[in-house]
Amino acid sequence: MGPYTFLEHPEDLNRIAYLLHCPGPKSISVEIHKKVMLNLLIGIAIFQCTFFAVFLVSGKRRKNYSNRFLSFLLISLVIAFIDHYYQANFNVLEYPQYLFVFNFSAIFTTPILLLYTKSTLDPNFRFSSKNILYFVPGFSFILFFIFDYHILSFEEKIHYIQDIPANYLVAYFIPIFGNLLSFAFVIQCMRLVYGVSSQLSRKQIPEIKHIRIIMFLLLSLLIFFITTAFNILFDEILHNAFAYEYVVIAEVFSWFAFSIVLIYHGLTTPGLFLPQMIKIKYEKSVLKESDKHIFRDRLNEYMLIEQPFLNPKLNLNSLSQKTNIPPKYLSQIINEEKGLNFFDYINYYRVENVKQRLNTGEHHSRVILSIALDAGFNSKAAFNRAFKKNTGITPSQYIKSIK
Repeated sequence: MGPYTFLEHPEDLNRIAYLLHCPGPKSISVEIHKKVMLNLLIGIAIFQCTFFAVFLVSGKRRKNYSNRFLSFLLISLVIAFIDHYYQANFNVLEYPQYLFVFNFSAIFTTPILLLYTKSTLDPNFRFSSKNILYFVPGFSFILFFIFDYHILSFEEKIHYIQDIPANYLVAYFIPIFGNLLSFAFVIQCMRLVYGVSSQLSRKQIPEIKHIRIIMFLLLSLLIFFITTAFNILFDEILHNAFAYEYVVIAEVFSWFAFSIVLIYHGLTTPGLFLPQMIKIKYEKSVLKESDKHIFRDRLNEYMLIEQPFLNPKLNLNSLSQKTNIPPKYLSQIINEEKGLNFFDYINYYRVENVKQRLNTGEHHSRVILSIALDAGFNSKAAFNRAFKKNTGITPSQYIKSIK
């Protein structure tokens, strides 16, 4: 007698399996090479997420809110990958004790993502008691299944699983509600990102690249939650073993790609989640917040109107004299508000100036190097390096893109 003889209609187990994110009898027949590929992918993802989660909160880095939330976000992804390992390697009827243990990571991932987005976009963000409300649904689901499922005996768990197709609370309401809630958190993240992105594009300051990457990640998650809810509502896919296998594979790849992009973005974005020594460096600064805002607005206005970056000899002291901002405070504002050092900050404006000239077709009558020198660069190498760093492409590639 096999484990599936408990069921009156064994084909329903594949449907149960999908709803609960656990392997059914058909999904267990996935070819060995697919399981090996999935396990390898899951193992790599767990290692890299765990490594960076620990790295982010080690030493002085833990003082930064963004680092903490990103660390928690990566840990939630580790839990998600453990759940996928369970899906790929364990039989729900043979190991029912692991059911409803790891498969609620998503309902915690998106609230953490919202807090991470807020803390990244707002340098003055502070965690408050009202933020705890974001996690109430997740902990409510955990408590529900502790008393509704985990306290049961082994045999009672088997019968509980058998009755899931008729249990609309477990089979439909909870997974659909969880995905809709995650959808709502992602929408809120996108609203925050869009609002800040609109302001940054008008002011033309360096954080715009960072915002675009966050928007890309949020759109990817949005598509994932929409498709998951769709698959639950239209359950013909739940009876299709071939479709089930590839939905699981696609889900693992989605989370894996998300973690890769998140980590890569952090490594390549100054001051995002690597050691954020910028804020730590200025912890003892006596610069008041009110003065900081005044200096920041003065600097932004001066950069846009007077365009001092056109002078290739511009340095911190000369800009300090022209803006009447003490050098140490000017450096602090650029570091904290822009996440850049002085020369990267100036080169950003020079690159934008070159882009404006190229957009108007000035390169048709002048060589690019001449345009770059007029924008304040003192060499071709410095220009090419700064342009690629700020845009991700070379000047020639940019010219091709605007034709």
